Amino acid sequence: MVLLKKSIRFAVISVIFYTTSCCCPHPPANQPLPCAVAVREHQLRFDAGLPLQIKDMESLVQFLVAGGDRNVMGEDAVLLGADAHYRPLLQLLAQTENLYVDSLSKSKFSKWFTQKPTFQVVDAREENVPVPGAVFAYPDASFWWIFHQKEGKLIQLIVIKSNPSNN
Repeated sequence: MVLLKKSIRFAVISVIFYTTSCCCPHPPANQPLPCAVAVREHQLRFDAGLPLQIKDMESLVQFLVAGGDRNVMGEDAVLLGADAHYRPLLQLLAQTENLYVDSLSKSKFSKWFTQKPTFQVVDAREENVPVPGAVFAYPDASFWWIFHQKEGKLIQLIVIKSNPSNN
């Protein structure tokens, strides 16, 4: 019965999301984001607690190099240069002093997060709707970086490919 309720909830959320939102892969610079972000299925998503641990950082680098697809991790690089481009960001996310919500708008993160965040994040795995502002996402050229925060501290990171229609 519980599984049936979860399946129905997921179906309803999916239908509402796909009928009421758009999927814009790269919003224009300095414009508000008109889209909701849907958290993808396991093979197309990376989850980790913050601060990032060394093993999570290495796994995330492999995920990014694979273009955001766990099915091709460890094979030839899909996203060339991802290691060099994202490793400094991951090192920032491994340091507790950088894990405050207001830190993301500072210049040290501006190389990756040039857009304003969107607070319209849909995650069908969650039983309850999160408190407004508890979850938000930043886009970059290739991925959505979804952050969960509690009392101003970043506590969880989810990374998904930014344009699911290109899969």
